[in-house]
Amino acid sequence: MAEPPCKKPNKDGEPQIVVLAYSGGLDTSCILLWLIEQGYDVIAYTADVGQDDDFEEIRTKALKVGAKKACFITSLSACFFLRSAKVKSCIR
Repeated sequence: MAEPPCKKPNKDGEPQIVVLAYSGGLDTSCILLWLIEQGYDVIAYTADVGQDDDFEEIRTKALKVGAKKACFITSLSACFFLRSAKVKSCIR
């Protein structure tokens, strides 16, 4: 069994933390594991921008891979819709 990674301390000696936009797919799961292997504490977050995903399943997967925390931000789709509407009104 491999040794656990050494934590990368910041200038104050605390572990460095990375916040990762996490989809639960292969790419972000590999990146999550790689960051942990590099010694970072990783917080995984998933944003709801209107997709039909099981956010609890994604959170559970992030924690199983090794994220220190995993959370999701709900209802960001409204922000994208409003921004898009403002851009369209500026173009007209």
